[in-house]
Amino acid sequence: MPYFPFFIDVSEKKIIVTGSGKKAQDKVEKMKPFCRNIIVITSSEKVIGGECWERMLSDAFAVVAAEENMEANAAVVRYCREQKIPVNAVDNPEFCDFFFPSVISEGELSIGISTGGTVPAAAAEIRRRVEKVLPENIGELLAVLEKERRRLKTEVKDEKERSRMMREMVVRCLEKGCLLDEEKYKIKEEVK
Repeated sequence: MPYFPFFIDVSEKKIIVTGSGKKAQDKVEKMKPFCRNIIVITSSEKVIGGECWERMLSDAFAVVAAEENMEANAAVVRYCREQKIPVNAVDNPEFCDFFFPSVISEGELSIGISTGGTVPAAAAEIRRRVEKVLPENIGELLAVLEKERRRLKTEVKDEKERSRMMREMVVRCLEKGCLLDEEKYKIKEEVK
């Protein structure tokens, strides 16, 4: 069964990455735009300030086991599963509770593409193809549409009509682009 794509606010959650190599660094780089509280425990840091790694992991929201040593990753996975902490064991899909999707992120838009850890190269290629069909200014368009949505919520009481109008604006913005009325931030047809 495929994995369900949750979109969760992890900006203030504690995420632990174990490992110090390229795989660990890649995971940290992927999470940086979304999380401010990433803690890296290197393989040489079995004890940090008198605190064993198990205690450091105990209050984590999620853990990424990215050690080069498979036995070390297995120990991290075992501990996390005992403690009911979601864990991702890099390059070992069978030991992952979650996967890192190939991500498109622009403004408030986030698109995650996953193959369930089976073919990451395919997810990356699909991401590249999807990026090509998105407008270059998609982040700006979404910001404009958000303002329009708020305006419609106050001005148009009929939910079906409001939904219809919003869909039309989205299509117009995506297909033709849009200009802003500087006073009211209303979407206008492009003047030719």
